[in-house]
Amino acid sequence: MGAFGGFVLTNKGRNLQAKAETGVRLNYTRMAIGDGQLAGQSIPTLNKLISEKKSLPITKLRIQTQGRAVIGAVLSNQDITTGFYFREIGVFAQDPDEGEILFCYGNSGTNAEYIPPTGGADLVEKSIDAIVIVGTATNVTATIDSSLVYATQDDVRDAEGRAKKYTDDKVASLVIKMTGAEILTELVKVDGAGSGLDADKLQGKDPSAFLEKNTGGTVKGPINIDTSNQTGRQLAINMWGDLSASSGGQTLWGNNCYVDQGGKYRYSNTHQNVGATGLRLNFGNIEYFDTGRIATNAGVEFTPTWKVLMPPSGSGGRSEFPKAKFTGDGDALSLIGAGHVFQAFYPEGEAKGRKGYIGYPGAGQHSLHIVNEYTDGGINLITQPGVQAKWNGDELLTRKTTVISGTDLNNIKQTGFYDGVGCPNAPGTGWYYYEVITHSLDPYWVKQIAHDFYTDKVFLRRGQSSAGSTTWYPWVEVGGNGMEQYKPIVKRQSISLNGNQAINAINLSGKCYLSKIAVLANSNTVRLRVLVDGAVYLDTTVIAGAVGGILQNSDIGFDGGYVKTYAPDSGPQARSIGGTGSGNWWARPNDFPSPGVLGSTYYAVLPQPVYAKSTLVVEVTCLSVATSVDVDFAGGVPA
Repeated sequence: MGAFGGFVLTNKGRNLQAKAETGVRLNYTRMAIGDGQLAGQSIPTLNKLISEKKSLPITKLRIQTQGRAVIGAVLSNQDITTGFYFREIGVFAQDPDEGEILFCYGNSGTNAEYIPPTGGADLVEKSIDAIVIVGTATNVTATIDSSLVYATQDDVRDAEGRAKKYTDDKVASLVIKMTGAEILTELVKVDGAGSGLDADKLQGKDPSAFLEKNTGGTVKGPINIDTSNQTGRQLAINMWGDLSASSGGQTLWGNNCYVDQGGKYRYSNTHQNVGATGLRLNFGNIEYFDTGRIATNAGVEFTPTWKVLMPPSGSGGRSEFPKAKFTGDGDALSLIGAGHVFQAFYPEGEAKGRKGYIGYPGAGQHSLHIVNEYTDGGINLITQPGVQAKWNGDELLTRKTTVISGTDLNNIKQTGFYDGVGCPNAPGTGWYYYEVITHSLDPYWVKQIAHDFYTDKVFLRRGQSSAGSTTWYPWVEVGGNGMEQYKPIVKRQSISLNGNQAINAINLSGKCYLSKIAVLANSNTVRLRVLVDGAVYLDTTVIAGAVGGILQNSDIGFDGGYVKTYAPDSGPQARSIGGTGSGNWWARPNDFPSPGVLGSTYYAVLPQPVYAKSTLVVEVTCLSVATSVDVDFAGGVPA
């Protein structure tokens, strides 16, 4: 208590002291400790500890001379869950008028002592004596918990002194009248059955009830090994095996090692290369260590590197194995989670982070994930030669073909490989191999490739997404030894038309294609039609917004779905076929191959060439007065 500098009576303590000196009983009830700091507060005005952490029952009251008394208590950290600094202490007493009061108080300030929580390596258990002033009070008592009473060293020394004095006094008063021989004779007389004294037995038991040091035997009943305050080995087996436990609660089964009472790990023997290994039970964890084959010296302290063999149930901890092998039929290794579970991989060590995993990475995710988290890494599926990897029973890398004979190709939009005969909307009626590619974000954008079964011809067509469906464009022959080779042509056809006269400005036979077209007329009453293989591809008379189906502006172009007009006073405008909307593109004259230059005319570049199998006709009609017309055409014919 030297760090506290003594106790100071509180105001209520002084009042109770005055009452006690008039004959009122002075009864001390308890002591308490805390970590409060005075911070300028006056001790006499305190009614309780500033920050009380633990109440201590009184275990001792001793009245001394000169108006003093010693009050004792025992401090233990066995029930302390959070450590604190022992900075303040108080003694409480029962006032007959006010109840329990803070009688006196002490504070150590910066000299506080740290009290650790239970479960650590430090076990705290100490006696606290407080010397208080009782003055002339004669009726001084204390509420004492007898179950916590401990004998102090002073108590023991005092008892030993009194016992020795009593024994010495009794021995000194004895008068021995028998010789040694006579005493032996008398002992022999009483050494036997029924005599109450049998020199051949220990604590009344035959020697067979005890183990011989060299021969061993069987022990029945519990055995308690107490090695308190010892630093040596506790239970050693055949020199190398040790079973030991520390006062902090860890138990070690060790090979050439043990843990002492202070929690320090030591080697059991001196050896040049045997090393040490151990298995520890540590508050729910089962842990192990292995030093490897190193030199050891008996009794020398060392620090093991522990790895968790089995974490506490429900802790979320991980087990650490240098290597593991699981042998068994069926379910030899199970990963069990409460919502998700996966096997993680740390190929560069835990410090470098996880680099991949297999399993179910999140709650509610029902797809098995195989993930490589390296930014430059892939996933290799490697089988033996001649054996293919499979997905849901199908060979993964063999491009399995699905038969679709008789199926309308407009309905085949799933990415994959197909073959079939007699499919509506195919390039022909015979057998074809088909490749289908669907856009990853919009399933209505589709490319189809058809390979003729009997020739090397290859055909391509595309499907364009439109309002939740697919608009299909014509097949185009794109490859094969039998494919005609096209040569490009650029033509301007200048014609004069009488009223209500129609003329074929462009008339091509055989396979050909159209890629660009532009028209310049000096009249607002010109009608344009494009016919592919006899079918109308474009007819300006169905342009939405045209007066009477007649274009109201002189310069026009088209893209196979949208007609463009140009008005010198208002700039580019757009009108759509069938009223489906307007386009957004123009191509200037310098985009058109020479000699297609028509002043300020804008030219339409088709989104893809329009192919004809037999005929391609561009028809111009004058619906009223005579007019002059220039038609620019870009396309191709067989070479």
